[in-house]
Amino acid sequence: MMVTINNSDQAQAIAVFDVDWTLLCGTSAESLLVEYLKQKKIIPFRNVLKTVILTFFRLPHGILFSFLKNKYYLHDIEMQTIQDVLPAFYESILQPALSQDLLQEMEDLRKKDYAIYLVSGTLDFIVEFLILKLDATGGAGSRVEIKNGKLTGRLLGHYPVHREKVLILKQLLKGKKVDWEKSICFGDSYFDIPLLSLFGNVVAVHPDFGLRKEAIRRGWRIVTRRPRIDNPLFRIWTERFFRKA
Repeated sequence: MMVTINNSDQAQAIAVFDVDWTLLCGTSAESLLVEYLKQKKIIPFRNVLKTVILTFFRLPHGILFSFLKNKYYLHDIEMQTIQDVLPAFYESILQPALSQDLLQEMEDLRKKDYAIYLVSGTLDFIVEFLILKLDATGGAGSRVEIKNGKLTGRLLGHYPVHREKVLILKQLLKGKKVDWEKSICFGDSYFDIPLLSLFGNVVAVHPDFGLRKEAIRRGWRIVTRRPRIDNPLFRIWTERFFRKA
């Protein structure tokens, strides 16, 4: 999914927000959706099992391919079914997890005539829904293939991570003049550094080990918060290993 704005000769400041672990506190939109769809019995157990098996066998190809690009759990689910549950999912699960501080910062930037973009590795239809709900200018997410009205679990095009985010953003901004020095970008991960490096203003939001180190080196603004993670074992895994790996 990709949303763009009309062409203009005037250079404009933009604000780009990552979604997972940035706009969302201590979690990802996709993981929240997976749990929601499982509770609603929309994801069959065989899809979950096949996803785990594929993850295991793809590990030699790297974490990106085995984990992040593995969307088989969506296989053969009607896209219309997903669209039907998105409003309730947003209201009950996604909206409460959004950072109120960043939403306020987004609103302040909007009032200053910044164009707001969401660029995230999360699923494209989640990004599309957030664009509408947050009154963003545009954005892009991971585009999942649809055949005969059903999701296949395969991804199409660039996957929004690392340097791919740069390519995707430039596609979104094609034909636009951007005031990069005035513009601002919000991210949480070491993998966001190529994108963040384009901007005159950067905010590292609860950054992982790699981004924190780079933010200190470059003098980028750091926003530290303690995401709510009720399970102590999951907190240890998340903060002590996953975010530092």
